[in-house]
Amino acid sequence: MFELWSHAGQLQWLLGIDAQLSGQLPNQLRAQLPNLVLIPQPQPARAKPTLVKDLRITGVSEPLRVDMASSISAGLHQVLKLLKSGESAIVQWAVGPAQQRRTKPETRSLPQLLGFGQPSQPRPDELQHWRRKTAEPLFAVRGRIGARTTHVNRTEAVLHMLAQAESLASASYSELRSSQASRRGAQAMMEPSDRQRWSGIVNAAELAALLGWPFEGMLDSGTTARPAPGQLLVPLDRAPRERGLRLLGQGLHPSDGQQLVALPVETSLHHVHVTGVTGSGKSTQLASFIRADMAAGRSVLLIEPRGDLVNDVLAGVPPSRREDVVVIEPGVGQEVVGINPLAGDLEDAERRADQVLHLFREVFGHSSIGPRSNDVLLHALTALARSPEGTLADLPMLLTNSTFRRRELAEVTDPLVLAPFFAWYDGLSSAERTQVIAPVLNKTRTFLSRSAIRRLLGQATPRFELEELFTKRRIVLVNLNTGRLGAETASLIGALLLTQLWQATLRRVALPPDERHPVMVVVDEVQDYLKLPVDVGDMLAQARALGVSLTAAHQHLGQLTPNLKAAFFANARSRMVFHPSSEDARALAEVLGPGVTAAQLEGLGRFEACCRLVLGGAMTEPFTVRTRPLGPSVSNVAELRAASQQRYGVNGRDLDTVLAARWHSSSSQPDGPIGITRRAT
Repeated sequence: MFELWSHAGQLQWLLGIDAQLSGQLPNQLRAQLPNLVLIPQPQPARAKPTLVKDLRITGVSEPLRVDMASSISAGLHQVLKLLKSGESAIVQWAVGPAQQRRTKPETRSLPQLLGFGQPSQPRPDELQHWRRKTAEPLFAVRGRIGARTTHVNRTEAVLHMLAQAESLASASYSELRSSQASRRGAQAMMEPSDRQRWSGIVNAAELAALLGWPFEGMLDSGTTARPAPGQLLVPLDRAPRERGLRLLGQGLHPSDGQQLVALPVETSLHHVHVTGVTGSGKSTQLASFIRADMAAGRSVLLIEPRGDLVNDVLAGVPPSRREDVVVIEPGVGQEVVGINPLAGDLEDAERRADQVLHLFREVFGHSSIGPRSNDVLLHALTALARSPEGTLADLPMLLTNSTFRRRELAEVTDPLVLAPFFAWYDGLSSAERTQVIAPVLNKTRTFLSRSAIRRLLGQATPRFELEELFTKRRIVLVNLNTGRLGAETASLIGALLLTQLWQATLRRVALPPDERHPVMVVVDEVQDYLKLPVDVGDMLAQARALGVSLTAAHQHLGQLTPNLKAAFFANARSRMVFHPSSEDARALAEVLGPGVTAAQLEGLGRFEACCRLVLGGAMTEPFTVRTRPLGPSVSNVAELRAASQQRYGVNGRDLDTVLAARWHSSSSQPDGPIGITRRAT
């Protein structure tokens, strides 16, 4: 028994099998249809129809039009998808045992059988048609269609459209006809008798055309579920014992058996691209990834623009990892955790200066920093990068305060580059110097004049370094709240952090591969911060080899530059697509692979995603999941923040006092260290 059901527009295919065939037929079907999944359903949902029509095939020996199979299926699906809540419909074909017949059956009317007429002469092509029909196994069949809707007229209309779709199989000498709608066949449809009265003979190809099974490319937004790879499935009862397992969610396809779907660390190291509009469930999934990483003892860096994600992660920090937490939040609290992108080895000073200058151009715009401003910035940043106490916060003072400038340059020995430049610079008149540095100061003062950023960037020797992600197992959570910092400033700070991270990543080359523990980097609204002075595609490839995973998230493809989009499509091949915008649906469907349509992606509900992963060096087939809600809080968010500030932060007011003394002191040495001396390790 083959049945195609629709409940409120949701399609379901049911197969009823005689007990004697239950051990053979499923395997035979799977052999012919490799992607077929059969799920035992002891009592499937089958709403009893109110009206039923019988389907009858007139030409017993004549073939039907099997070339119309896709049109029949499309027509049936189109009708069934129109059903509303509380409505249902069914297309049912009862199939008898296969049989072979060499002799063409004779069709005679009752008068002819009684001897009152001569049998009609066969057409010349009739035997040829019969041979073509019997080239495949024959089956006796009985077809019915039924419906249940809110009104009898609507029910009759649904049945009429279903009958029209099935009648597309009619040929010149063999028609598929439907009876008048009645209530009498409803019970027989729900409980077929063993003594079935057949209404036609079809071969295997004709039967396949009548069943309404979907053809390739026909699945739409109403049928989004796709099975997950079996090796990724995790039973529900096993998940609590493996808290460090990254999970994508719960499989939506019936064959997944409501099991969870894992995201292996090896797959994550090929990088993960996550997209979805606001409210689709993207941020919750990012928090889930990070909570799993923390439970597994992995290093984590999160950069995000709102703060809600940081709070969700803090609430899930396991007790054993609380001392690993570093929270960087400019403008929050008096104890400030700082960064110094200019600090480092002397031989790399020029490279650090050039990287910061590149970020200035990316954030502020290439046209806003002309050749002369570029020259001034490069030399000033190089001087500060070579200075033992140099920070970005010193930049305006270096360019405007001659006493401070002389004192800083005394710490820098560079007679070939810096000395000639600053000799020229000091030789300018006050008006000329103002004209030269005005464009630079206009840009840098917009963020350095703000106390939150000055305190973040003004620490020459911060108590925390991003290098600890690689040497230890830190959990670094960066909240760049754009409402508090401004979009431009937040973008710059995030870009500075990722640049520092990239330099630390490259230093991993010196380590043997088996000593490179995974470092998991998660960046929400990645387009705002990923502005490295290297090709992003090359960076992703190198990061993978060096044990650094990037999970890059954003809302829509229009946020990405062409280069960034190409890099993600080529090098972040594991993909998790939540409900996309209509503009993105087609492009994302193409990158997810064959069989995924834009309509399917637009049909994803909240917290549902279509995924495709790199697994064992090859791409999986696309599959769908429903993400899981975050577990309960296990840590006090406020206490973790306070502990991080106490452990890694510097008092903001004390830092202001030290900076003022350093900038405006007339002595050759500053009054004290910039920042707090490094903690003992």
